[in-house]
Amino acid sequence: MPPKTTFQSDHDSRHRLRVLQDLWQASGHLSIDDKWVPMTGGRTNHVWRITRSDAPIICKLYPPGADTPLFTNNPQGEAVALRALSGKGLTPDLIASLETPLGHSVLLTNIDGDTWRADETWFPSIAAMLGRLHRFAPPAGLPNLPLDASHLRQQCEKMIAELGDDACDLVALRPELPTLPDATPAFLHGDPVPGNILVRENEPVLIDWQCPAIGDACDDLSLFLSPAMQAVNGAKPLSRKQENTFLNAYGNSETITRLQVLRPYYHWRMALYCRWKTISGDHAYRAAEALEVERLAQPITPCQPKPRQGSAQTPRR
Repeated sequence: MPPKTTFQSDHDSRHRLRVLQDLWQASGHLSIDDKWVPMTGGRTNHVWRITRSDAPIICKLYPPGADTPLFTNNPQGEAVALRALSGKGLTPDLIASLETPLGHSVLLTNIDGDTWRADETWFPSIAAMLGRLHRFAPPAGLPNLPLDASHLRQQCEKMIAELGDDACDLVALRPELPTLPDATPAFLHGDPVPGNILVRENEPVLIDWQCPAIGDACDDLSLFLSPAMQAVNGAKPLSRKQENTFLNAYGNSETITRLQVLRPYYHWRMALYCRWKTISGDHAYRAAEALEVERLAQPITPCQPKPRQGSAQTPRR
């Protein structure tokens, strides 16, 4: 059975904050006068916005043992990714990191921006942002995912084993996993869902980099397009028109063709994940599962991306 979600008391939260404040003050990065305000919205880690005499910053604490079958919680990977992308406009900047008895903690620059909404004008810029990320040379030190889609089967089999009889109805819906050539390795965010996208001055920025990897770009695209991930992050599932607008703007025909072939399996994998989360105690995923099952039953409409001017040029890195 999946582990049950646990909730900590206000006393635990206050104790955790006091310990973390003392440790960061002892490190010399923060002072006793700094004001810590907890931020909501994150589903895994603890996050505070810290107001100082100069610009506000963000503190993030990674509790141990927070990995799930689809999403790692890798503070070292986040640090590697943020250092590699520093100054590129895609991420917050890493200020400092600290090992604590409570888990790993980092300080990040604060990003002021609008949270994701299904604004038609935003789809091209978000697709372009992911395309740009996927073309960057990935740094050493990130996990390497299989490029032949075998990891999709491995993830699903792990969830099925943990769910046992609770997965029987979903196992009956298992689609075929196509045999495809290996994907070109890409620099992945690993969790590009609405809650992890901010739009600043009409330019999207990705936050919460605790799942970075080197792998198939389709993994990132499938997560953004997932109706369940849209729903649990407070948005509506994308329409087919919105999906095609996004994919056309992404512009890599080889990756998009591969994604369309794999999408039934991605929908099935996400339905299993929603069931795993629900059984674990996170009931926000119960309705989201039905959205994935509904899409799994629908035929995939092929999307042929429109050629972009300058697409033959070497991408900026």
